Parts: sequence; C-alpha cells; structure tokens
Amino acid sequence: MTEQEKQTRRARRTREQARQALPTSNAAKAEAEGSAEPRGGEAIKDRNKRLRDEAARKRASKRRNRAVEATEGLDASERVDDALTRSAHAATNFVKKNASWLQWVFLAGAAGSIAYLIVDYRAGLGIEKESHVLMEAVAAQQGRIADNDFWRSPDPNLIDPRPEFASEEARLDAAEQRFRAAIDGTTKKGPQLFAHLGLAGVLFDRGKYADARAAYDDAARLAETAALPEARGRAIEGSALSLEAEGKRDEALKRFADLAEVQGFGHLGRYHQARLWHAQGESQKALETLTKVREALVKDAGPQGRPGFLQASVEELMRTIDPSAVPAPGGQGITPEQLEQLQRQLEEFQRRQQELPPAPAPEDAVPEDAVPEDTTPSDAAPEGASEDDGSAPPAEEAPQGAAPPPAAPPVKAPPAKTSAPARQAPPPQAPPAQPAAPPAAPEPPAAPAPTAPSPAAPEGPPAEGTP
Repeated sequence: MTEQEKQTRRARRTREQARQALPTSNAAKAEAEGSAEPRGGEAIKDRNKRLRDEAARKRASKRRNRAVEATEGLDASERVDDALTRSAHAATNFVKKNASWLQWVFLAGAAGSIAYLIVDYRAGLGIEKESHVLMEAVAAQQGRIADNDFWRSPDPNLIDPRPEFASEEARLDAAEQRFRAAIDGTTKKGPQLFAHLGLAGVLFDRGKYADARAAYDDAARLAETAALPEARGRAIEGSALSLEAEGKRDEALKRFADLAEVQGFGHLGRYHQARLWHAQGESQKALETLTKVREALVKDAGPQGRPGFLQASVEELMRTIDPSAVPAPGGQGITPEQLEQLQRQLEEFQRRQQELPPAPAPEDAVPEDAVPEDTTPSDAAPEGASEDDGSAPPAEEAPQGAAPPPAAPPVKAPPAKTSAPARQAPPPQAPPAQPAAPPAAPEPPAAPAPTAPSPAAPEGPPAEGTP
C-alpha cells in the first residue's frame, strides 16, 4: 500500500468520525415534533419548521465537512490544480455574466489596433519621403568632380553611385539648393536639424560665413529642443568657427566657452580656446590650458589606450608653443622605463647567444666542390671524348683509361680533403648527356682519340690503353 493510499484512508476515517460526533438533539426534537402532527394550520407550520431544521442541519454538516477537509491538507500538485480549476471556473462565470458588454470591449480593442497600425504606416511613409529629400542633398554634397583624375575600376559592374558635377561650384550649388528644399519640405525636428547642419556646412565651404553662422545657430536651437547634445555641440562649434573666419575672435572665444559647457565637448571647447589664445599671443595661458586638457585625455584613455585625434592635435599645438612641453611622438606611447627594459632584454639575449657552444658539423657532410679519393679526372671527361661502342665505361674501370691530370688546372680548384670515409661518398656517374646522345660515327681502330680542349681534359697526347 502506497503512502498516498494510506493518507486517503486516514482522511476518510477522520471524516466518518466527524460525522458520527454530530449532535442529534435537533434530529430527535424534529422526530418528536413530527410524531404528533397537529391538524389544520398547525400541521403545516410544524412541517415547515421541520424542513427548515433539516436544511440547517445540511448546511452545518457541509461546513463541518469543509473544515475537516481543510485540516487534512493537499500536496503541491493538488493545490495548483485546485487553484487553476477555481480560477478557470471564476473566469468562465464572469464572462458568462458580462458577455453583453465584454464583446464591445473586444471590438473596440481590435478597431484601435487596426487604427494604430494605419497611422503608424502613414507616419513612416512621411518620414521616408522627408529622409529621401535630405539624403539627396547629402549625396550632392559628397558628389565627385568630372574633370578630376578619378580611379575607375576595369570591372563594369563596379560603379560609383555618387552624382557627378562639372566643377566644385556646381556641386556646392546643387547641394545648397537641395538642403534648402529639404528644410522647406520637412516637418519633423530630426530631418530639419540635419538639413540645417548640412546647409551650414555648404555655406561655410562657399565662404559665406555669416549665412553659415545663422544656419548653425538655427541647428543649435533645434538640437536643444530635441535634446540632442551631440548635434548641439557640433552646431555651436560650427558657429564659433564661422565667427573666427569672419575675424570676430572675441565672440568666437565666447562661443567656444559655450561649447565647453556642452556634455561631451568640454575638452574640444578648451582646445579651441587655447588655439585662439595662442593666435592672439597669449601662449602661456594657452599652454596651461592645453596641459590640463592633455592630462584629462590621457586619464580618460587609460594606460593601454592610444591617443585619439583630439589628443594628437593638443600635443601638436603644445609642441608648437614649447617643443619641450611634450615628448616627441616617435615612441608611440612607450615610456623611457619600457625602453630601458627592452634594451636589457636585448643585451641578455645577445649574451646567451654568445655563451652557447658552436653547433658541430655533421660527420657525413661532404662539400659540394669536394672530389672523392677513389675518383680521377677522367670521370669528368667532356662529351666529345671518343667512344668505340657509343656507351660510357663503368665507373670502376675509369682509372685504367684515365688521362694524366694537368699540372695546374686554370679553372678548377684542387680537390679538398675530407675526413668522411670513401664508402659514404658514392662514385660519380657518367655525364648525363652521353647515354642519351646518339652513337658517334665509326672511326678506324688505329685513330687516336680527339684532343678537343676542355677544363677537365686539356689538349695532349691520347691516353694510354686507348683501343
């Protein structure tokens, strides 16, 4: 018998005991009252009272049964099932009771979702149209000039999609017109902001600094309302550069001070201020500001960080003011301590290389120009040597018909001595051209061998033993 069956039987016994312990006074009283039924209206009253007592007993019995069942307890899975069942039952009853107005709620939700999708789609189409006008202006700004030497790929499938213009002035005119069209044709703050920035850049390139400054100021106001600090910082920087180009350095300094207050542009603003101070002759003030900016940039970059464009510009300006203010850029971030450590490692490596013993030469190594002791110069006879049967003599018979070696060969060094045994050096083979060459023409047996000059066999009398 499993543990679950034991618990079930135990719970059943507990319920039976609880039922047996119910008070029977009400039942006995009802039976006593029902035994003597009065006549007429009294009988009806007694019967009704008896029915009420029976209903009360049933309700009390149900309450006691529920109490007993609650004392028994349920395991985890039964509690979960019970909760789910009760929840599903309650939800079903709620839907049945309120179906008349719940259907209108569902219909309203579906209609609202469809309306939202339609509105969002229409808004996306509007943004796409405005962005298309803006990107046409950007493409014109980045166009290429036709008369410039532009690299063209030999592959016809690789083309440059940028528009082509006849001159730089034509490119700037087209970009200005399209940026103005983008400003007039857009209603969103984002496209408006970037259109003002693009127009200001084109006007600055054309030398219209006052108009460029006005466009930059408009972009700064739009960026401030749109909560875009990056775009606002760039707009303020452009406005200050326009003032500097107009010759209004004092106003440009104030504008660069405003740039230093923008989040993420503090170092850039102070660099521009130091640059103008140096141009005005206040080099010491500029150097102090640049030193603080450089320390902050180095700290932000960390020990392993490489200098960025702003840090490189700051260091270059510091070297212009005072060459000793910043070390030369040759080390690329390597400190003198690191250089000294590298020098010590190099010296230690060289010392260990000197202490190592020289590598021994292999015993079976034979120099390329060495000639084995069991060979004679006759082995190196030229191709034109005489042959009776058209085949080369065997290697072991070479000493018998060899010609005497010359006293001092002019083109070949004397054979080197080697300590390797003769068995390790294989005998030289016949020249490769002799086996493949056709047999020579037949000659009289008494004719001597030809005496053609060669490095291996110089001119002289025929060798002894020649047939």
